[in-house]
Amino acid sequence: MNVLRFSDNSGYEWSRPVYVGDKTVFNAVACDNQFEVDLASFLDRVPDVAAHAKNNLYAHFSLDYQSSEGAIRYYYPDFLVRTVPGEMWMVETKGIEDVEVQRKDARAAQWCLDASAVAGMTWRYLKVPYKVFQASTARNFAELISEIVAKSA
Repeated sequence: MNVLRFSDNSGYEWSRPVYVGDKTVFNAVACDNQFEVDLASFLDRVPDVAAHAKNNLYAHFSLDYQSSEGAIRYYYPDFLVRTVPGEMWMVETKGIEDVEVQRKDARAAQWCLDASAVAGMTWRYLKVPYKVFQASTARNFAELISEIVAKSA
């Protein structure tokens, strides 16, 4: 069992995979699966990422959205990334897509537009499909974005 900390706070226990990196804003990256470990490792080693954080229930950052059944639900985007140019990215890793994914994507994109307008800095949303990431030859975050855009076109 790992104990993850936000700076000097008491932290929380995490029994799933953990990645210990240099660019994470926490003492370790609390991952839900190997795909997230692989992405955290990628974010840690590419030169155009300044910092990243894995989001989860304990980070207390969620977006509310209306589900396909009309209920209000909460969505916890996977990663927050700050690039060397200073752009902010909300990044979602995605393997299987269920009926709620389009609604979450739309909500995340809208949140980024709203945050950009209010914060005076650019926020963008990126969904990283598992198959695209596994086949990627990207040497930096910008190249990964280009590969994802090219595959979705």
